[in-house]
Amino acid sequence: MSPYLAEKRIYITPIIISKPGQKGGDVRFARVRNDIGLHLKQRHDSYLTLFCGLLRDQERLARHDRG
Repeated sequence: MSPYLAEKRIYITPIIISKPGQKGGDVRFARVRNDIGLHLKQRHDSYLTLFCGLLRDQERLARHDRG
C-alpha cells in the first residue's frame, strides 16, 4: 500500500501504541488517546487511521463457554 500512496504524495508510518518497555499488548484507552495526541501535534498536516486488533484468550473463552 505504501508505494501506491507514495505515488500520490501520501506517506504512511505505522506506529504500534504500547506500554513502556513493551510493544502492543493490553493498552488502556487513556494511553492510546495520549499517544495519538502526541503524534498529531508533530505536524499540522497529519491524519490518523486506527486499527484495533482484539486477541482472544482461548483459555478464558473456553471457561466461559463451559458455564
